Amino acid sequence: MNEDSTLECCEVLSDDNIVSRVTCGSEETKNFEECPASDEENLVTHQKLSLGDALVRTEALLNYLEQEDESMPADKMILRNLRSIIRRRVNEKQKQLLLFHSSQNSEWTAQSHKAHIGIAGNEAADKAAKEASNKPSIDLHLGLTERSLKTLFKQKLLEKWQSSWEDPNNNKGRYTFVLFPRVSKSRYIYNRYIIQAATNHGLCPFYLRRFNIKACTCRCGEDTSDNILHFIQHCPLLCHLRFHINPTHSTLHITNNSLTSKELVSIRNFVQERENDIFQLED
Repeated sequence: MNEDSTLECCEVLSDDNIVSRVTCGSEETKNFEECPASDEENLVTHQKLSLGDALVRTEALLNYLEQEDESMPADKMILRNLRSIIRRRVNEKQKQLLLFHSSQNSEWTAQSHKAHIGIAGNEAADKAAKEASNKPSIDLHLGLTERSLKTLFKQKLLEKWQSSWEDPNNNKGRYTFVLFPRVSKSRYIYNRYIIQAATNHGLCPFYLRRFNIKACTCRCGEDTSDNILHFIQHCPLLCHLRFHINPTHSTLHITNNSLTSKELVSIRNFVQERENDIFQLED
């Protein structure tokens, strides 16, 4: 099964579902959830300890990946996000416990403790972290296989990225959006002049006027927009550099074809070196 078909079969989980799969897989937890309302404080305490244990195991796995593998940045980011979610839940449970104590005792004071000394839950977390760091392999059990978990998080990150890219209220990168409406992890443009063609950002009168850098136009006077594509495809001052590019070509064709992309780089480099000869200041 390839990665694409795997993505289609994945279940998209909310943050709450992810945390519940991490912390609520045991019979012990289910029994606690069936406690009467009078034991609500005990339930919250148990949930906090379960979250603390999940946090320790997540951090142990993240530390292992950071020490042993430098080629998995996406997976590390996923685990950092999971760690943040669990930490937030731990803080929520801590606030609930403080509310319980404040409602039961009209007078109470907050006390600080040195490190984790004397606090059973924190000392247990420290002990578990030390034991995990000495293990030859990772035994983190999240109710999903490692491959399924990676696929799930990758899908969720891609969906969020795509949603942000398609957001109608997003007014950034719209020129590039027309060229690349779908986000991709594999797309990589390494040449700065090809990046300029894909973003319409670079040395041209349109860009210089837009950011109030210089009020100028192209000396040819044939195109009032004077954007990047004007110089790549149309400007007669640069026709001696065009052998493969013509006005009917799309930007994607020019940037993806080996012959036209090399010509693009040559044209943009010429403009960069002869700016004063090609641009003229507006009156």
